[in-house]
Amino acid sequence: MKIFVLACTLTLGLTACSNIQLNSNFKPQAEISIRGSVVEEYSREELSHYQYRFLGPVMTNYCHIKDREPLPQRRAETIPSKEAFIRVLKSEAQAKGANAMVFEQCNLIASTYDCEHHYRCTANAYDILYH
Repeated sequence: MKIFVLACTLTLGLTACSNIQLNSNFKPQAEISIRGSVVEEYSREELSHYQYRFLGPVMTNYCHIKDREPLPQRRAETIPSKEAFIRVLKSEAQAKGANAMVFEQCNLIASTYDCEHHYRCTANAYDILYH
């Protein structure tokens, strides 16, 4: 009987907690890594050897915020690497259902009011049809 009561209590406790969500700033990075891991990067020439469907362009932006503090108090902010931009592009491609991506370019766009440097990277998402 004790085992039955313990099992019921444990089951009830686990089911009561099933709707709890953990929100953190870790999720976006984890999601980007997981989504992007299923998308392979190809050149246009490599892609031409396969049957594929074009799913559309993908894009990511990065704004290097202007620092309005005096020079001695400025914090060092590094601009993401090309590999970091590609990881985000792969994640965006996967969200469209892609398993392949062709990287196009990263451009530095003119400064804006808030952005000292504004970067935009683009790629094209594809679904390679394996038969």
